[in-house]
Amino acid sequence: MFASNRIATISAVAQSLILVICFSVAYANDEPRAAISEDDTEAVIQTKSTTYYFNNNSARMCYTFSLPGIWQPSETQGLSFLTREDPDFEIKQRDKGSRGFRLWSGDVGAVWLYSPEDLVMYKGDDPISKAANSIVTFSEHAFDDFKAMGVELVPYDSSWPDAKMLRITCTIKAIDDDVAVDSEIIKVLVEVAPGWVAQLSASDDKIFHSILETLSITSTPDCYWPQFFEIMEK
Repeated sequence: MFASNRIATISAVAQSLILVICFSVAYANDEPRAAISEDDTEAVIQTKSTTYYFNNNSARMCYTFSLPGIWQPSETQGLSFLTREDPDFEIKQRDKGSRGFRLWSGDVGAVWLYSPEDLVMYKGDDPISKAANSIVTFSEHAFDDFKAMGVELVPYDSSWPDAKMLRITCTIKAIDDDVAVDSEIIKVLVEVAPGWVAQLSASDDKIFHSILETLSITSTPDCYWPQFFEIMEK
């Protein structure tokens, strides 16, 4: 459930557009649905064909991406972490031949943006290598019984030049079990501006490519609010 939050800087228009909603509720009159973070820096719009994410934190670098279909912002991971239920998830897990490690039981598409300041403490020859090392360090502290067995950073074919796939082969404790199991953590990393690295999380290559094809950044003061209102007014 996401309550409306007034945007202080654009309050008059925003109050007429932002809805108190639960994204799972059926559509009324095909109107787009919106959710905005409490600090007014993030927004999600859900239409019948596309789900849009906007990060409008002008103190950093603003960015946006979208995914086809209806996606829900995660209640625990934040608005930028979009999920949707996959009714065949358990079957797919069995077909992979392993229980594996999972934080969600369905599809996921998410982006986190590292600033140069975020990466300054990590080793690496370039910003993407530093971001990869930060992810390994984070995993070591965040997950029980995590042990990296291998770390691979390889080119990833996409519309963004020099995109890299990070593959961490590891053992990690499954959420529903006390036994550490073999698993993988896979991310795609893109330097979207000098020193700024986008970390993409996705369930599969199709979702990775959907994010990469729609990912954009801006440093303009109004960020992506004009695009937000344009979609809401359609």
